[in-house]
Amino acid sequence: MVRTIELNGKEFEVNIGMAVFSSFLDKSGATAEDLASGNLKFLKKEIFDIFAMGVRDAARLKGKKKNIKWEDIADIVDQDDTAFAKIQELVTEELGMVSEKLGGKAEDSGKS
Repeated sequence: MVRTIELNGKEFEVNIGMAVFSSFLDKSGATAEDLASGNLKFLKKEIFDIFAMGVRDAARLKGKKKNIKWEDIADIVDQDDTAFAKIQELVTEELGMVSEKLGGKAEDSGKS
C-alpha cells in the first residue's frame, strides 16, 4: 500500500511491502523465517535503506523511476529532528503487516 509521509517539509510516497522486504533479505542475509518472526532488528542505515527502497517501489508502482539512496534519507534526517522517528515507525508498522502475511507476528523492530 502506497503511503505518503512528510519529512523536512517534503512529501514522499512510500510502499514498504513484500517486494521491499524481499530485497532487504537478499542484501542483509536475513531469512524469510526471520521476517515472519518479526524479530528483525535494524541498524539506522538499514532503516534508511528500507525507506529509500520503499520510495523507489512506490514510484515503480506508478510507472515512474525515482533514484533515491539511503544516504539521501540520512541527509533528510540530519535536517529534520522528527524524521527518524517517523521513518522508524513506518518501517516497524510495515514489518508487522508483512510478518502477519507470512504467518508470524511482529515485535518491536527498531534498533538504534
